Amino acid sequence: AMNDILMARDASGGSAASMWPKDEHELKLTLERFDPLQIEWELSSIGGRSDEQVVVMLPGYEYLLEALLQIRPVYAEDVWEQGRIERWERQVVSTAASRTPITDPDRAHEVMVRYHLQFDPRIRAQTFRKFYTVRDFAKAI
Repeated sequence: AMNDILMARDASGGSAASMWPKDEHELKLTLERFDPLQIEWELSSIGGRSDEQVVVMLPGYEYLLEALLQIRPVYAEDVWEQGRIERWERQVVSTAASRTPITDPDRAHEVMVRYHLQFDPRIRAQTFRKFYTVRDFAKAI
């Protein structure tokens, strides 16, 4: 993830990329504070066990695991209105799992697994501005 952020910052130079820490060590510490996103599918409809998130996959079938996700970056601004990323708020809105036979007889010995992760385009970033006193401002100088 750290390399992706560094490449995005170098390629785009955009305002969102600039809200990540410049120092690689600080960037690593920021990323370590983010919890991984867990997506749990209802797998009983395709012969799996949902409580363990296990599916015994059979040759000749294609398995499709879909999820709609809401991921919102949350930024904080300092006294100079310089933003930095604080955390991600995330939610799994819906999931679906399906199994369909592979129609090509030459591929009847194969198992195909596809993931379709969709991000809700209506979600926007949040920015929090903290209340600052003159003393806070003076310390920032």
